[in-house]
Amino acid sequence: ELVENSTILIVDDICSKGGTFYHSAKALKELGAKEIYLYISHCENTVLEGDLIQSDLIKRIYTTNSIFTKTNEKVEVFDYE
Repeated sequence: ELVENSTILIVDDICSKGGTFYHSAKALKELGAKEIYLYISHCENTVLEGDLIQSDLIKRIYTTNSIFTKTNEKVEVFDYE
């Protein structure tokens, strides 16, 4: 009941293809989460190859440009200083 109809933000330090986040988001959706966002400090370009980015489980990924150099409509990139 804590998750049902909630907006969820998952925060982590690194992501490659996003498998862990895919399965986490899937479980949260099954529990009734309304929207799921990710904040990843250092996201690899390989996230674009994984199931996470292709699914409708997450609304948006926020990351820095410390590793990520590509573009995608679901990914918002911030300058890493």
